[in-house]
Amino acid sequence: MVVTGFTVQNANFEGILVTNASSVTISDNRVVSNNLALVVTPPPAKCPGIPGFETSEDFDCGEGIHLSGVDHSTVSGNLIENNAGGILLSDDTGATHDNLIIGNIAQNNPFDCGITLASHPLDPNLPPEIPPTRGVDNNTISGNQSSGNGVAVLGAGAGVGLFVAGGGLETAGNVVIDNQLTNNGLPGVAFHLHTPFAGQNLNKNLIADNTISGNGADTEDAKTPGPTGINVFTNAHAAPITGTVIVQNIIKNEQVDIAANTGTGGLVDAHLNNLLGKATGVDNLGTGTVNATVNWWGCSKGPGASGCASVVGKGVTSTPWLTAPTAQP
Repeated sequence: MVVTGFTVQNANFEGILVTNASSVTISDNRVVSNNLALVVTPPPAKCPGIPGFETSEDFDCGEGIHLSGVDHSTVSGNLIENNAGGILLSDDTGATHDNLIIGNIAQNNPFDCGITLASHPLDPNLPPEIPPTRGVDNNTISGNQSSGNGVAVLGAGAGVGLFVAGGGLETAGNVVIDNQLTNNGLPGVAFHLHTPFAGQNLNKNLIADNTISGNGADTEDAKTPGPTGINVFTNAHAAPITGTVIVQNIIKNEQVDIAANTGTGGLVDAHLNNLLGKATGVDNLGTGTVNATVNWWGCSKGPGASGCASVVGKGVTSTPWLTAPTAQP
């Protein structure tokens, strides 16, 4: 199936919704001003009338483009603007995996992330005799521009958000590469695992070669000390996050370039990044560890030197460091 060349606007919920399908192409569309059923006030936000199989819609009503139970499909070259949120990959109706989200512009979607990968509770109406596979796994988010999203209310949305919302759910093995993530309400990339249920998995995701600038602080239990490039967060009573790799990114105009709160046994590997915020390069807010060797901290003398970004918190390894940037900032 191919959906291309359309202008999709003024829908109550998603502009484009695909469920339980393979080999779909959504390309070169304008998806603007949808999610009109969203009711923000009084809180909590809600989407009256949205189909029951969409289990975790509050601030987004499905966003501009929504894939659920979709695999081996491509979303490319679309303009997604002025919806509640941009592009959503979820598993309400089954696993969403091995998809390519490439070359899209997701901008000025005020109530959610530009691009969201979120494992949701299962559709309660699915027949129990055919339990679906779960997870938002092995998707590639490449060459997109995600800007000005999630700014309507505090903590509304990141440039790219990777989330897990309950027991037995997972958002794992995804690649976020070569994107421009700027001026969003939450960090440029935000990992959130809030709930202390068994079997959750927000592991082995790769964040590489992105330019991240001018984004907001994280909020609530995932709070960071100020505007943040990348935040990797798990609740203290939830599963630790391991296998996160952050490599060759340019992070600038942030108070905290990389924040980590990954739980006991959690681990972030961050290497070959240009950490140019000039305040905190790495802030370890939790009990996990951060391997932050071989980064450029803004000057040749390394973290904490005059003119360099610093390390805050325990459990961070920063030696050796680079004495020149890995790419032109």
